Amino acid sequence: MMNPSEFREGEYLVVGTPIIDTPLPLIEDQDGFPQLISIKKLKELEVKTYVKDYDKATYHLLAVAEKIRNYAAYVTKARLPLTFDMVGKRRDKGFCFLPVVIFDGTTHLPLTDGGQKDISIFTTRFGPYEGVKPPSKALETFEQLNKWLKALNMKLTLAQNLLDNIKNETSLDIAVSSLGESIWVEGAKEQLTARWRAIEAITKIDHQERQIKSYMLFETLQKRAKAPLGFDEFKRLRHLRNVSTHSAPPQEQSADVHQAAYELFQLAYEITESALREERFPFL
Repeated sequence: MMNPSEFREGEYLVVGTPIIDTPLPLIEDQDGFPQLISIKKLKELEVKTYVKDYDKATYHLLAVAEKIRNYAAYVTKARLPLTFDMVGKRRDKGFCFLPVVIFDGTTHLPLTDGGQKDISIFTTRFGPYEGVKPPSKALETFEQLNKWLKALNMKLTLAQNLLDNIKNETSLDIAVSSLGESIWVEGAKEQLTARWRAIEAITKIDHQERQIKSYMLFETLQKRAKAPLGFDEFKRLRHLRNVSTHSAPPQEQSADVHQAAYELFQLAYEITESALREERFPFL
């Protein structure tokens, strides 16, 4: 981690650390001998940011942490639990707060400044406190566990590559972050809305228009999706998205909304991947 004393006032480094839960203390190696599980340090994800208004640092840093969380979810296609440390420089306050953190569900709230003088420290968490549980197959042997961890680290490396190279608030940034967010939100209606937002973002790349029309969305899906999408199917998805975003779907449409949310994830992921490939981003 960079030394915050070298930062200019308002600069922060936001670092997300993946959390892994290994319920078994021992696991057999390929020769059948028990080995003490020691999780190798997983790659941390980090973004450097600048906070203009210290009084709004909590909200600014939370937004950056959410972006990192969403990028990690995008590449892993899962809710990867992360603990965040956010260290930066503020105007010298001359006093110190203890970093008290309140646990609320699966997220630590609020972000609390635990720094002293001109060093500022915030923290938060996404996902269950104990972390992600490796799949049962990964816990069968020591070699399988290491293989799983290596694959996860490769995905985290890709997430950092995207964070480093996708410009903030661009259409690609919105698409990747929206898809990651759609994995974290709970309801099918919210998932459907976030995934449609990703499709709109990629459509803006194709059409370079501020106002996106329906035919543009359809053209982008036809151009970039792996399988052709019929216009009637497109209209069905658009209708369910509109109902979910601007109204409340009737109970009779609940199954349709859930199915549409799943279908939109596949479509939005395919066209976002297509746009990233155009920009020469590698994929695993």
